[in-house]
Formats: sequence, structure tokens, C-alpha cells
Amino acid sequence: MNDIASVAESARKIFAASLSQCFGHQDTAGTCLFGAVLCAKMINQFTDATAVIRGGDGECDGGVFIDGVGHGHYWVEAQTTDSVIVVDVTGDQFGLPPVVVASIEHCPATYVPGCQETVDRHVRETLPELAD
Repeated sequence: MNDIASVAESARKIFAASLSQCFGHQDTAGTCLFGAVLCAKMINQFTDATAVIRGGDGECDGGVFIDGVGHGHYWVEAQTTDSVIVVDVTGDQFGLPPVVVASIEHCPATYVPGCQETVDRHVRETLPELAD
């Protein structure tokens, strides 16, 4: 898990620098899909884990739940040989740590994946924006 945590920290630093350069701030609200795409690509490139972007609407189709309150959100799940690690590089928009790297059982919030087909479609729709 140390290599995943190191990559996640690097992804957060790159993402925060990009936000600062593009928008003049590092507020991650509303940017979680972009952060998840960056993080997943880096995990897949630089670790032996397999990263998948997860997400949900915070209502009836998954999301992140904090004290029983749902939030629409995207994050990464990294599959290692023996566990699934939740990796969230924009958790601070909900009062969580800026970078969450934890097994699903030890997360500071409840991450519930929504419909993967919907998440995958959102990722496909977002990728052209990142190429511009």
C-alpha cells in the first residue's frame, strides 16, 4: 500500500498545482472526476495495482457517505493482490483528509460505488476535455 500512497500524494500535488495555475486556487469542490482520472492513470502506470474509477450521485446510486449524509463523488479503487484500496485525492471538499488511502474497512467515510456503466460513461465524456 505504500507505493499506492506515494503515488496518491504525488497525484494530489500535481492536481493542486494544476488547480492553482488554472483557477488561482486549490479548492477541489466539483473537480473530483478530474482528480480521479489523474490518480487512476498514475496508479496504473507506476504501481502493480489495477485502478478503477468509482463514483456515485450521493442519493440513490452510490457516492461517499459521511455521518449518513450522501455526496456525489468520484474516487479510485486500487486492486492489489490481496486487497482493495480506496484512493481519494479530493476528499477535502467534504471535510475529509486531502488524500485518503485506506482499505475499504478503514476509510474515514463510507464509499459506495454506483452504477459502473454510468461512471465509465462520465469518464469517457471527460477525457476529451483533458486532451484540450
